[in-house]
This record gives sequence, C-alpha cells and structure tokens, in this order.
Amino acid sequence: MSVFSQNKEDNFGFDQSDEEDECEQEPTSSKDKSMQVSRPKRASIELETSINKVDEYDFSSHAKKVKKEEVPSLRSFKRNQSQVIITKSGSSYSHKWGDRGVADQEYGVQKSETGSNISYKSRPRTDRTQEAVGRLSGPLGVGSSGAGDGEFKVPTLPARIRTGSTSASLDQQEQDDFNYFMETLERRKVELRLKELSFNGLVTRCVSYRFRNYLRTHVLAFDRIVAVMKDNKDSPEIVLLGAVMFYIMSRDRNDFPKNKFVMSILVDLIKRGNINENDECKKRAWAIIESWRSKIKRKSTCDFEESTMNSENVAIVTLDYLACRNGARNNQVHDGLRAGGAFPFLVEKVHSVINTLISMKDGPANELFYHFSQLEHLFRIHELLFMNREVQTTITGIKNGQFFYAIERFVDFFVIVIDRDDIRERVIQTFLLAMRSTLNACIKNAICIERLGGIGLFMQNTVIILCDVISKFDSEKFHDIRTLLACILIVLAEPSSRNKKKLMNMRVKVYEKQISVMKALAEVYNEHEAKASEYDEKLNEKFMEEIPFENSGEEEDVEVEERDEEEDLSPEEILHRINRATKGVDKEEMANAYATVMEMAECHMNDSFVASYVALLLGVLINNNREIGEQVKQFMTSKNFASIIDQLRRFNDFSKLSKIYEITNIENVIKTYEAFNEDD
Repeated sequence: MSVFSQNKEDNFGFDQSDEEDECEQEPTSSKDKSMQVSRPKRASIELETSINKVDEYDFSSHAKKVKKEEVPSLRSFKRNQSQVIITKSGSSYSHKWGDRGVADQEYGVQKSETGSNISYKSRPRTDRTQEAVGRLSGPLGVGSSGAGDGEFKVPTLPARIRTGSTSASLDQQEQDDFNYFMETLERRKVELRLKELSFNGLVTRCVSYRFRNYLRTHVLAFDRIVAVMKDNKDSPEIVLLGAVMFYIMSRDRNDFPKNKFVMSILVDLIKRGNINENDECKKRAWAIIESWRSKIKRKSTCDFEESTMNSENVAIVTLDYLACRNGARNNQVHDGLRAGGAFPFLVEKVHSVINTLISMKDGPANELFYHFSQLEHLFRIHELLFMNREVQTTITGIKNGQFFYAIERFVDFFVIVIDRDDIRERVIQTFLLAMRSTLNACIKNAICIERLGGIGLFMQNTVIILCDVISKFDSEKFHDIRTLLACILIVLAEPSSRNKKKLMNMRVKVYEKQISVMKALAEVYNEHEAKASEYDEKLNEKFMEEIPFENSGEEEDVEVEERDEEEDLSPEEILHRINRATKGVDKEEMANAYATVMEMAECHMNDSFVASYVALLLGVLINNNREIGEQVKQFMTSKNFASIIDQLRRFNDFSKLSKIYEITNIENVIKTYEAFNEDD
C-alpha cells in the first residue's frame, strides 16, 4: 500500500491531505520522486477553456509555473456552473461511493473520444437541504456508503441560530444599569448634586432583588460603590443612602460581601454619629425603604421610623443583622470590625446610651423607646460577637471592663424603672438581651467572671431581681429572666471561690424582709417545683384517664386499681385510647382542649426549667459543705433533697436528648445532693 493511502479521511470521505495547493509542491528528493509512482491515479479536473492541458500528476519543472487559480479545488468545482471535462489518465477511475451509471445520469455525462462532457445542473438550495436532511436521517447518517446509496451528496445543514440565555441577558441589563450610574459617580469633575442624584438612582435600583444579587455576585462592583461612598463622605445624602443600601442588602439571606474594605465603611457610618440630614434627604431615603418593603412577599417590619432614621442608627441595625447571620462563624466580620476599630466604639456606645437612659429615666416613653431600640441592637451585637473567643477576650479588656460597668449601671436602672407601666415590657425585653450578652461574655472567661463579680452591687441586684422584683409583675419573660439569672449566678459562682463566698454570706430583701440568699433561692425552688408538680398531675388527668381496651370485639373490664401505673402502654393502646377519647367530640371543643393541654405543658416546662437551674445553683453553693447543706435541707418543703434529685435526673436526661449547653456538670451536683440525703 502506498504512503498516500494511509491519510485519514474526513466525515465526508475526502482525504484530509487533499489541499488546494497540493499539486503546487514538487518533490525535493529522490525518495519523494519514487513516491509519486505509487500514488493512485485520480481524475484531473481543469477548465475547458484552458489551452495547455497539464496533468496534475506531472511534477516536471513546468508544473510549478501553473497558477493556483488554474488548478481548481473541490469547492471551486461545486461552484462552477459551466461544463467541465474529465480526462482519463491510464485506467478508468470510479468513486468509491459508487454507481457510475447513476452518477453519469445525475450530471448528464456525454462521452466522446477526448473525454466526457459533464453539464452540472444547479438545483435550488431548498431541494439540496431537504436531500441532505433526508440522508442524515437515514440509517447510516452522514457519508453513508451503504448498498442502497447510488450517489454521494454533500449534506447542507440548516443554519443554527445561537442566542444567549435569559439569565445572561438579564445580567447584562443589570450591568448596563450599574455602568450607567457609575459613569457619573466615578467622574471627578462632576457637581456634587449630580452625584447625589445618580447615587439616589443607584440605591433605588437596589430595590430589585436581581440588581442586589448582581452586586452580591460581583464583588468588584460592590467595592466600587463603597469607594464612591468613601470619596463623598462629606455628603449627608450619599452617606444616608449608602446606609440604606447596606440595610436593604443585609435583610437578604446572603447579605453582601464582607471584606475589610466594606466593613471599614460600615464602621465609619456608625462612628459618624447623629449628623443632621435634611428632611428632603430623609424623605427620599424613606421612599426607597417603603418601595423595598412593598416588594417583599412575607411580612416584614422596619427597625426604625422616618423620624428616627439617620445614618448611625441604620448602620447599627445593619450590623445587628450581620452579627445574627454570621455570629462566631465568619471571621471576615470580626476582622473587619477589629481593623476598623469598631469594638471600642461599640462598647463606648453602650455606655453612652445607658447614661442617656439614666439621665432621662422620668422622661416621656416615646423618647425612651428610641434609646431602648438602639440598646437592644447593641446588646444583640455583643451577644453574638461574644460567641467568638478572641472577640470575647478583646472586648473584656477594653478600658478595664467598661462594658460590664455599663451592664451594672443598667441593672440598677432596671430595678428603678420597672415600676413604670408605660415602659415595663420594653425595659424587660432590653434587660433580657443585656443578660444574654453578659452570660455569653462570662462563659469560660475567668477574667470576666472575677471582674463582674467584684463590680458594685451587680450580684446582689441580680439575686434581688431573681427572687423578688420580677415576681411582682405578670410578664411573658418571667420564666426566661429567672432561668437566665440563675445561669449567670452559676457561671459566676462555680469557678470563683470569692464570688461563691460573697453569695453565701449575702442577705437580700425579699417580700419586705431580709433573708439569706440560700433561703431565698430555696423558696424560689419550692415555688416552681410545686407548680410543676401541679401541672404534671393535671396533665396525667387529661391523658392517663383509664378507658377499657377492646380486643377482637370482646369486652374487657379492667379496674383502675388492677392496672400497674408504671406499665408502659403500647403505641396501639395509646392510639386506641386517643380514638375512644375523641369519638363524638366536636372539633371546636377538641381544638380548645388541645390548646389547654399545650398551655399546661408549656407552663410545666417553664417551671421545671426554673426549678432545675435554681437547684443547680444551690448545689454549686453547697459544694460538699455539710453545714450549709443541712441548712438548705431545712428550707425544703419535704425537709430532704429527694425532690431535687428527681428533678435534676429528669433535667439531665432532657439535656442529653436535646444536647443543650451545660453550664455545669449536672451529674456532680446530683452526687452532692445524694451524699447529703443518705442520712434521711
């Protein structure tokens, strides 16, 4: 086999080595000359008008004088509509696809002595396209050489129109809008008023979720906006509108990019304080907020009003949402706040707001509510930042614990103003957030524990609120506050012998009389343990009512006394009892009964939690001190620790199942109570 026969063929069966200028090259060596002998004989195609007919396989010296256009290629042959002559060289040549007779008939071959005249008949393009599609749909596809093929036809596929996706076109639209606004904002020699109008249009465009998502996914685009805010920080309108943009994006699930550059601008917005934005600026910013809220399908509340809206307040609320979403997980938030010097400023802000509240404690409620709102956001920010150990250590050391001195002053303020009916619920809500942030600051933080335990009357006021103050008012947060304060006292007393001794020797005023802390805590435990037992009995009456169990239609009379109360009921029997109990009951009555039972279960849970944490606090304070243990035992209703042991065992099982964070080792406290209860 010759060398040329080894060349690969393309999809249509043509040799890929058959280039247009193939015959313009002549052999350069004797080896190449020998190769031309073994080359297969092929039909040469030339124009009929040419005078000197040159064989395409003639590699003599005159062959290279032939111009390129005189040696037409296959493509020029297809385009040529005139008659051409196929000359025979040596033996006849037939194409491998096929039937010569059919091909002659197709092209109208007229044979003569000198050659065969072929008249190529042009057909409409539509016919060629249909034939090409028909051949492609055949069993052998393109380039088929099956037995049934009598001719070879080059398939001509219809043009394929490529269009961009819908998302790509929408993304391009957002990019065009962004570039339109940034063209004015990034230009240096532009009036400030024109930049403010362009920035207003840009923030208004942020009402669309698609545009916000474009900024979120294109970090450089968002950085360009932040750079504009930095360059125009002297414009109150751009600063306020920038804070509104941050706020709107923070309400989304994925908020916005949180690199150091962006976080530094957010910190600068908080540090600016209450700058005087004019009313027109506030109206335009508030109109954007209202437009954004109208596009939200779910119910959403705004964290500020038009009258209280300013760049500092909006930035603090934005940081609150960032902290809630990222907490201790995102180091970018912590690094950005640390780099911008936010931690000292936030601590100072808490201190200043508390001082403002103390100075206007007798002021109107609407003015106090604004400061309560700011304080709630600040406490929530600190609560979530304290979950990070590095941030916890950093804030604890700021100005020798300035944050905890502010907390101690707020506890004093709470004891004073809780008597006001118009602000009671709001101050209780703020106090709860303050205690949650304090608890997170104290967990596994020995410096904070020692510092907070030695500040003023913090521990004493905490015991007074736990045992006396909060019980005077009917509040939904009653159980939450008692549980939280018991947790704080446990965290403060367990690792610090000084705080423990201070608590045990303390006397507080409860119910208008001075008693020891141990007795006050024992009374709180007795109160909630009794309520939990009462609700437990009521629940048993509702659910454990004895109903005869029918089996296979046979009546079975079972007396209440004969049934073992400790016997566990099977799921089938429980379901049967429920069906018997609800048979013929009105749906409305059933719904009311269900609501009553759920309310009783919630009350039982709340009282059990308070009793469990107070029992843990008593166990931590006793700490193998037999003298104190005997005193506390006399304060119990049953004069022993049996109820406490049962309560803590149930609470320990619940803690393991729910995997809640344990502030102390419950099993060690149970062993302490069991050791003192063995003598009874």
